[in-house]
Amino acid sequence: MISKHVKFLPILIIAALTFSQQTGASNFSYDYVEAARIKSETDVSGIELDGEGNGILISHSIASNLAVSLIYQEEEFDFDFEGEALTIGFDFHASISEWSDIVLSIAAIEVEISQPLLGSEDDTGNIVQLGLKNKVNESVEIDVFVSRTDTFDETVTSYGLGLNLGSSEGIQLILGYGTSDDTDVVAASVRFNY
Repeated sequence: MISKHVKFLPILIIAALTFSQQTGASNFSYDYVEAARIKSETDVSGIELDGEGNGILISHSIASNLAVSLIYQEEEFDFDFEGEALTIGFDFHASISEWSDIVLSIAAIEVEISQPLLGSEDDTGNIVQLGLKNKVNESVEIDVFVSRTDTFDETVTSYGLGLNLGSSEGIQLILGYGTSDDTDVVAASVRFNY
């Protein structure tokens, strides 16, 4: 079983959360498509494991304070490991001021990890994330989040920070950083608001 030998699953989880800091209410767009490039680094039992991958996120509002999101990502790691994750969830958001929103995201995640010699393993789990979105001005937004993920009989807590540049009514460039235990993830993405 791969999950008993390799503890890099947090990379996929943090990467997904880093580039998908869900959007909030009135001054924030939560109708968008986003494409991301992800780089990660983790320490697995004293061995450094690097990864690179891509992800796509679709978020769509279904009520004034509720959005549904779908995330797909794939990442390749050292030693021929590959990971895929599909996440679907709901984002509840509320304004706490004209320029700040609080967001609670609850999602289900399906994860598969594979390696040619060890085979593959998959699991279904859940993610609960609490985030705060703050607009510095019309074209700069800073987001922070904390999340808890349960998969493969493990619970991972991660923290992240995002910088969104550009109008929430057009195209945005997003830079994100996430961390958990011995894992660090950096993501750069382009968001197309609609």
